[in-house]
Amino acid sequence: MRQKLNRNIVDLLAGLSVGPMQVHRTMLVLPLSGGNGWESAGIIGLDKAFAMQCVEFREVTDSGRVPELLAINRCGKKVLILEGQELTGAKQNRTLNTSILLPENSKTVIPVSCTEQGRWNYTKKDFDITDKLVSNKMRKVLSVTVHHSLLMDKSHRSDQAKVWDDINEYMHAFKRENRTRSYDRLFTDLKTEVEKYVKHFPLLEKQTGMAVFVNGALEGVDIVAHAGIYGENHEKILKSYIVDVLRLQMNEGRESGNGFKIHIDYSTKQKEAEATLEKFFEAAAHSFESVHKSPGLGYDHRLTGGKVQGHFLVYEEKPLTGHLFPRTNKERKHGWTQRPIDFF
Repeated sequence: MRQKLNRNIVDLLAGLSVGPMQVHRTMLVLPLSGGNGWESAGIIGLDKAFAMQCVEFREVTDSGRVPELLAINRCGKKVLILEGQELTGAKQNRTLNTSILLPENSKTVIPVSCTEQGRWNYTKKDFDITDKLVSNKMRKVLSVTVHHSLLMDKSHRSDQAKVWDDINEYMHAFKRENRTRSYDRLFTDLKTEVEKYVKHFPLLEKQTGMAVFVNGALEGVDIVAHAGIYGENHEKILKSYIVDVLRLQMNEGRESGNGFKIHIDYSTKQKEAEATLEKFFEAAAHSFESVHKSPGLGYDHRLTGGKVQGHFLVYEEKPLTGHLFPRTNKERKHGWTQRPIDFF
């Protein structure tokens, strides 16, 4: 059922504070801070749980099923995992289709997408977690296609073919092919270039999110309303945007054959970026949503029918984490594309 956006999500967005922007080349980040007081809710992040060796991921059966994995939580605490988190191992690498809160001492079947098309055999029985989310472009694909599945058949399935197509496009763009069509292997090949960007966007004290602009356009907003768990995921979220920045730069390099390019000093754009973000949050506040039971604890709130798309995971009336991105008028009429909204 379509309804106005959850009041607690609206309040969370309205209560976020914007810090001094961080800029490297064409990428601009506005750090966000603010939360909703769930620090004492008995929730830990995936990285901490994995370090404690009390959470693991396995195939649901020995033969495996591509769109599902089994998450086993022995931590005695709830474990929060973000949409786009990549897992490597077992019969093939996967990424989470949506953010999930695992109950304490539980076994949960979680929805995933394959990020390694050319392998279906065991390298090990379980999975390792990686230091990244898949690219923001791929996370948009997950968000949009999972929403469609929820409306059609109440499942959290993605468009697997589209995910594979995107990985193939990345390999072609970067000229980095690998035998099993693995996103993880592609990212490893790009890691040096990615890390050059990461150092320009350090984690701030009490930071709980970021708004990312590329070439003067808002690409997306990520929020984890808990500073500690956000801190574990800060670089993972950054890397999901940086891969797309590097791809865009490669395309621009091939297309600007005459050697002339207009360089804009984005370090002077704090006020414009903040004004755009304010309008973006206002548009989100006026959005409608559809609400679906999460595969774990809580509910999946999916924005629909407006200028903003994305979702929040809400548990006990508190938004835990969210990923939002803009939609233009053309996208609302004809389906979504990759070009977001310019702020100047």
